[in-house]
Amino acid sequence: MENNKPAIKKSKTIVYNPKFRSKDSKRLSIIRVLIDDELTRIDLVYNLSFNQKKPIFFQIDSNCFITPSHSNKIYKFIKAENIPVLPNIGYIKPGTVSISFSLFFEGLDKKCNTFDLIEDFGDDKKYFNIYKISLNRTFKYPELILN
Repeated sequence: MENNKPAIKKSKTIVYNPKFRSKDSKRLSIIRVLIDDELTRIDLVYNLSFNQKKPIFFQIDSNCFITPSHSNKIYKFIKAENIPVLPNIGYIKPGTVSISFSLFFEGLDKKCNTFDLIEDFGDDKKYFNIYKISLNRTFKYPELILN
């Protein structure tokens, strides 16, 4: 007799609008964090000032990483979408209201409750350093494979 039950390939954890700390918390929003067995994806929106007169530069350093808030384990950066990765530099035109982008890292441990996104230690004014991103509001979706 053939087994027609779906098999679970891997599970995903999705957190919408997680709480976090950042010097840019009024401008920066984390829309979603998605974690599966292989990747951690962070979807962000950066809101700009309406009276911005000059273009501003915008990029992410490929040396950025994520780490559980109370650990020294590092999960490496893999890729970015909609934001240039150094040495490339993007410029945002005056009048732009917001920029949406995604960052991809190695998959976080499923037991992690909060993590930090660190672009550069010691300079929260120039870099995306986001602390204590909470994974407490989670939804787990098994990915099903139908035989």
